[in-house]
Amino acid sequence: MIQVEQAGARSWWASLVATLTAVPGYRLHRLVAVVDGSPRYVSATFMAPVIGAVRWDEEAVPGLTRCLTDLCAEIETDGWVRTGRDAQLWEVRYARPGPGS
Repeated sequence: MIQVEQAGARSWWASLVATLTAVPGYRLHRLVAVVDGSPRYVSATFMAPVIGAVRWDEEAVPGLTRCLTDLCAEIETDGWVRTGRDAQLWEVRYARPGPGS
C-alpha cells in the first residue's frame, strides 16, 4: 500500500536537507510504496502544512495528485495490479499477479 511520509523520515541527512529547504509552516512529504517492509517506490516530494489538521487533497496539498498519479504509473509499469484503496486518497493497494494471471 502507498503511504505518506516526511521526506527525511528514513535518513538523517535527508531530514536535514528537507528541514533547511522547507517553507516555514510546511514540511516536505513524499509517497512511498512499501514492499516487505522496505520502500520500493518513492514519489517526488510535495509540501504540506504542519500546523492544524491537514486536508489531504489537491487544494490543500498542491502536487499530491500528480505525485500519486506518477507513482501509480511507475508501480503498474512494473507489473503490479491495483487491488483496491482505503479511506485516504493515497492509500492504494497493489499485488503481484500470480502465475497464469
